[in-house]
Amino acid sequence: MISRITSTAVQFLNEALARRPRPDCLICGNDRVALVAYQHLLSVGLRIPKDIGILGFDNMVAIGDLFLPALSTIGLPHYDDRQSGGLAYHT
Repeated sequence: MISRITSTAVQFLNEALARRPRPDCLICGNDRVALVAYQHLLSVGLRIPKDIGILGFDNMVAIGDLFLPALSTIGLPHYDDRQSGGLAYHT
Protein backbone atom coordinates (compact mmCIF):
# COMPACT_ATOMS: atom_id res chain seq x y z
CA MET A 1 0.00 0.00 0.00
CA ILE A 2 2.84 2.42 0.78
CA SER A 3 4.28 2.00 -2.72
CA ARG A 4 0.85 2.80 -4.20
CA ILE A 5 0.64 5.96 -2.10
CA THR A 6 4.18 6.92 -3.11
CA SER A 7 3.52 6.33 -6.81
CA THR A 8 0.30 8.38 -6.62
CA ALA A 9 2.15 11.22 -4.88
CA VAL A 10 4.95 11.15 -7.46
CA GLN A 11 2.42 11.19 -10.31
CA PHE A 12 0.69 14.21 -8.75
CA LEU A 13 4.05 15.95 -8.25
CA ASN A 14 5.06 15.39 -11.86
CA GLU A 15 1.76 16.86 -13.05
CA ALA A 16 2.16 19.88 -10.76
CA LEU A 17 5.76 20.44 -11.87
CA ALA A 18 4.74 20.31 -15.54
CA ARG A 19 2.38 23.28 -15.11
CA ARG A 20 3.48 26.70 -16.20
CA PRO A 21 4.07 28.66 -14.21
CA ARG A 22 5.35 26.00 -11.86
CA PRO A 23 4.01 26.21 -8.28
CA ASP A 24 6.06 28.30 -5.86
CA CYS A 25 5.36 25.96 -2.97
CA LEU A 26 3.89 22.53 -2.31
CA ILE A 27 1.73 22.26 0.79
CA CYS A 28 1.53 18.68 1.99
CA GLY A 29 -1.16 17.22 4.22
CA ASN A 30 1.42 15.79 6.62
CA ASP A 31 5.16 15.43 7.06
CA ARG A 32 5.21 11.88 5.71
CA VAL A 33 3.85 13.09 2.37
CA ALA A 34 6.27 16.02 2.53
CA LEU A 35 9.14 13.54 2.89
CA VAL A 36 8.12 11.78 -0.34
CA ALA A 37 7.69 15.12 -2.10
CA TYR A 38 11.00 16.45 -0.79
CA GLN A 39 12.90 13.39 -2.00
CA HIS A 40 11.23 13.53 -5.41
CA LEU A 41 11.91 17.24 -5.88
CA LEU A 42 15.58 16.67 -5.12
CA SER A 43 15.69 13.66 -7.46
CA VAL A 44 14.50 15.77 -10.40
CA GLY A 45 17.17 18.39 -9.71
CA LEU A 46 15.12 21.06 -7.96
CA ARG A 47 16.70 23.06 -5.15
CA ILE A 48 14.63 23.58 -2.03
CA PRO A 49 13.71 26.38 -1.27
CA LYS A 50 15.40 28.24 -4.14
CA ASP A 51 13.43 26.59 -6.97
CA ILE A 52 10.37 25.48 -5.03
CA GLY A 53 9.20 25.53 -1.42
CA ILE A 54 7.66 22.68 0.49
CA LEU A 55 5.54 22.80 3.62
CA GLY A 56 4.61 19.88 5.83
CA PHE A 57 1.76 19.75 8.27
CA ASP A 58 1.67 18.11 11.69
CA ASN A 59 5.31 17.90 12.85
CA MET A 60 4.18 14.67 14.44
CA VAL A 61 7.13 12.55 13.46
CA ALA A 62 9.66 15.29 14.29
CA ILE A 63 11.58 14.80 11.06
CA GLY A 64 11.61 18.43 9.93
CA ASP A 65 15.09 19.09 11.28
CA LEU A 66 16.50 16.00 9.58
CA PHE A 67 16.13 17.68 6.18
CA LEU A 68 18.80 19.93 4.72
CA PRO A 69 17.51 22.55 4.48
CA ALA A 70 15.06 21.85 7.28
CA LEU A 71 11.46 21.13 6.34
CA SER A 72 9.03 23.90 7.21
CA THR A 73 6.10 22.34 8.98
CA ILE A 74 3.03 23.48 10.85
CA GLY A 75 3.01 21.87 14.27
CA LEU A 76 -0.16 20.54 15.82
CA PRO A 77 -0.75 20.31 19.54
CA HIS A 78 -0.49 16.57 20.04
CA TYR A 79 -1.70 15.38 23.41
CA ASP A 80 -1.13 12.25 25.41
CA ASP A 81 -4.04 9.97 24.46
CA ARG A 82 -4.70 9.15 28.11
CA GLN A 83 -4.90 12.82 28.98
CA SER A 84 -7.19 13.78 26.11
CA GLY A 85 -9.37 10.72 26.72
CA GLY A 86 -9.63 11.61 30.38
CA LEU A 87 -10.61 15.16 29.54
CA ALA A 88 -13.29 13.94 27.16
CA TYR A 89 -14.57 11.57 29.83
CA HIS A 90 -14.89 14.31 32.45
CA THR A 91 -16.67 16.82 30.22
